[in-house]
Amino acid sequence: MWRSPPDPETGSRTARYGATKREAVEAGKKYLAQPSVRSKPVTTSKTLDEGAGTFLVAAEGRLRPATISQYRTMLKAHILPRRGQLPVHRLTRDHVESLYQELRAEGVSTRTLQAVHIALRQVVKHAIDQGWVDEARDPMAKVKRPGGSRQARVKDTTVPHWTTDELKALLVKSREVLPARHALLVETLAGTGVRIAEALGLKFRDHNARTKALRVERTWTKDREVAPVKSDASRRTIALTPELSEAIAAEKKSRKAKPDDFIFASEGESGLPLDQNHVRNRVLRKVIEAAQVPHHGAHAFRHTHATLLIERGTSPKVVQLRLGHVDVATTLSTYGHATSAMQDAAVIAYSDLLM
Repeated sequence: MWRSPPDPETGSRTARYGATKREAVEAGKKYLAQPSVRSKPVTTSKTLDEGAGTFLVAAEGRLRPATISQYRTMLKAHILPRRGQLPVHRLTRDHVESLYQELRAEGVSTRTLQAVHIALRQVVKHAIDQGWVDEARDPMAKVKRPGGSRQARVKDTTVPHWTTDELKALLVKSREVLPARHALLVETLAGTGVRIAEALGLKFRDHNARTKALRVERTWTKDREVAPVKSDASRRTIALTPELSEAIAAEKKSRKAKPDDFIFASEGESGLPLDQNHVRNRVLRKVIEAAQVPHHGAHAFRHTHATLLIERGTSPKVVQLRLGHVDVATTLSTYGHATSAMQDAAVIAYSDLLM
């Protein structure tokens, strides 16, 4: 009885046997050829941080800039600070799942966890393609997507938003705890439903004091770059309340600003808009905590604007145009909880007609 020789690449013994030496060697080769058994030699000592860097470079020209920006944000904010120094070939399922547990404990939303999952999966796939990680030992293979499958995770269709009283408290506290320019940003987010990136991209020439309106034409990305709006529908004009319009005009006057100056510029000499992460994690969090309202996140200003308008009888078509949705179906599906309230009001109104 012959025993198969050690693997010439890894030195491991296969412990396969045959009646002849040739049969033993062939049995060993056949055993090693199985993907679930064969362990490719590690060809790098790169850390996850270094692997992520090469992935982002390789992704340029292949993926959309917005997609790369999202991956970079998830890596920088949530993954690399906690697992970045780990050798990429030593990353395990336990490392990944414990990372998700840490993020959940810190209050990170399920939606963000899903974005983290996708970004990490892409980096690991890149490492496998480069031969740095054995595909048979893919640490992401058995990690479940946070929140379950795309179909199973949609249980509550109510988007996170504040009540009228909670929104009033936010606006009052913004003037008490924030600098005037930051408070104006909060008022603009609440009063228009614009995305944070869109608000930061606003210039004084986008404000028409005579018609009391704002023109949305550009964004300020997380990478601190000016970029076009999300879609043609996002390029829109939004009517303002007289108070908000006057506040923007007063800000321009107090700063002696020029038309091309950004409305929400940082205090430095650069004149560039505030950093998105600073706005989300410092400015808005500070006012939310001061107002003692639920922590729904920065996007809740947009959801609250739309929800309160629809609940008070504003046409979903008008809300669609204010938010910059491509079609009204998107608005109706996103804010179905609010349109349900309109249905109840319609029934009451009809009953009143017959009395």
